[in-house]
Amino acid sequence: MKKISTIITLFAAVTLSACAASPTPKAESIQPAQGPTNATLTTNTHGSNTSQINTPTATVQGHPIDHFLNPVYFDFDSAILTTAGKEQVLALAAHLQRHDTRVRLRIEGHADERGTVEYNLALGEKRARSTRDLLLRAGITPERLSIISYGEEKPAVHGSGEHVWNLNRRAEFVHVP
Repeated sequence: MKKISTIITLFAAVTLSACAASPTPKAESIQPAQGPTNATLTTNTHGSNTSQINTPTATVQGHPIDHFLNPVYFDFDSAILTTAGKEQVLALAAHLQRHDTRVRLRIEGHADERGTVEYNLALGEKRARSTRDLLLRAGITPERLSIISYGEEKPAVHGSGEHVWNLNRRAEFVHVP
């Protein structure tokens, strides 16, 4: 028993010392454009930015699917899901198949402010389609899914700059009653 206590204490000390050695990031807040989306821009001591995204509150509050309705983010000028985006969509599909077999979703495609209105509407549609297509391949029936593109018209965050654009290149899920 004493060995276990010593091992736990040693592990905690090593973990805490590793945390103390890592640089502490400074954070500045970005104001959401609309709704409950929250985002934080973190600048580390090396001067590079990373966006920390706190997920929006889902459209239907208190429903079991709320936890899975987080936006999926895309790279610049791309409608290809990232590895993290694929994992997120597949987790949503698994939940829909196991627990919410009647839930219908609208997938809303968005783009950042760069590009023409027409181009961004098309890109938003491609993002919504690629997200929907993965759900279909995962076994969700087509009648449960619809898509729409808002292009740059409904930004999650107003402003310019890479940190803002990262948050606006997304597909969002809306629970349709």
